[in-house]
Formats: sequence, C-alpha cells, structure tokens
Amino acid sequence: MSRKLSALIAVTALIAGCSSDIVVKSDVGEISTVKETSVSSYVFDKENAISENKIWLKKWAGKLEDCVTTEIYLTRKDCERIWSGEQVKRWEGQLITIETMPDIKVVEYRTIDTNVNGDKTASGYKYVACIPEGSVDDQLKWFQIVKEIDGVNAEPKKEIKSNLLDDGKVVSSVRIEVCDKYGDT
Repeated sequence: MSRKLSALIAVTALIAGCSSDIVVKSDVGEISTVKETSVSSYVFDKENAISENKIWLKKWAGKLEDCVTTEIYLTRKDCERIWSGEQVKRWEGQLITIETMPDIKVVEYRTIDTNVNGDKTASGYKYVACIPEGSVDDQLKWFQIVKEIDGVNAEPKKEIKSNLLDDGKVVSSVRIEVCDKYGDT
C-alpha cells in the first residue's frame, strides 16, 4: 500500500510541476494565475466585420445623399457637416483595413488573484485581442476594429483589451503572456 501511495504522490508532484498555468508575480508579491481550464479562444470574424462595416457605410452615405437631394435650404457642405462626409471616408478606410488585416485571435480567460496576505479572488471573464506584429499604426487600427466590432451585440458588450501595452504591470503582463501562449492563429 505504501508503494502505491508513494507512486501516487510522485505522479501528483510531477503533474503539479508541469502545470501549464500562467503565473505572474508583482514586485510586491501579488500573484495572478490564469488556469489553462479557464481559457478559450476564437479568431476575430472578419467576414462579419466587413458585413457590419458595409451596413454602416451604406447608412451614412445614404443619409448624406438624402440630405443633399431633399434639403432645399442646405448646401452639400452643410449636409457633409451634419452627416459627416468624414465618417463615410472613415468607414471606407476601415473596410479596406479589415479586408487586408491578418487573422487576430481573441482569448477569453479569467484570473485567480492572490494578494500579499494570501487571500484569493477569482476575476470575471476578460477578453484580450492578440494583435500580431506590424507597424504601430496598423496594430492600433486592427485593435480598434476588433474592439469596436467584436461582441458589439453581446449583453453586456464585451470589453476587449489588447496585448500591445507593456508597462510592466501585472494586468498587462498577464495579457501579454496569455497572447504568447494562446494567441497564435
């Protein structure tokens, strides 16, 4: 019996030592742990984003044209000011960006946070968009699109962060490590 118990303890120690959980410690000893079992991911739906973008582009462009053709006292400049010709240009530019951007994985996870006294609390689920390498300008555009479009119809709306901020804080470090481990598309 003791031989079986010793083998069980050795296997348990081996499994515990090979844990693939993410553990990030702060400079004062606080710990944030992401259990592998709390992680799921999906690729940002570019086709849905293109469809949503086209709907908004059509709405804004239609309102602008309606204004120009039906408002006899307004000039095109007034209509563009009201219905924002700049907004139409923004939607057109965003459509091009979506069509050309790389696949981006969004990872859902939660943390177990341990304070310096050893007290543990579990967070709610969090979302991080794992933005791939690119120019800073492109990365920011890609993140803005994911943030604005992904989960827009979810209740409550998803609050998506990114892996772009590396300020040395535990929260940022967790996002970076989550993306390093689970963010490959």
